[in-house]
Amino acid sequence: MDAWLAKAAAMALAQHPVVNTTYADKLDLYLLSQKWKELVEKAWAKQLQPHEYNSGTFTLSNLGMFGVDRFDSILPLG
Repeated sequence: MDAWLAKAAAMALAQHPVVNTTYADKLDLYLLSQKWKELVEKAWAKQLQPHEYNSGTFTLSNLGMFGVDRFDSILPLG
């Protein structure tokens, strides 16, 4: 489900360049899902490299599965 939401968000962001997106709109759903899985596995293993998380322009979170109902997302500068 996360990959579907990410793809939908990327497609919407591509239509509104002021909000911006970097690459999720360039991947088909299967590749996006695979890349997402790789990044999640690296994150859980504390092996993410800075280039894998420092270029965000938009966030999508699934913290609800942990019972979180409110949070503030922080994007890296520049």
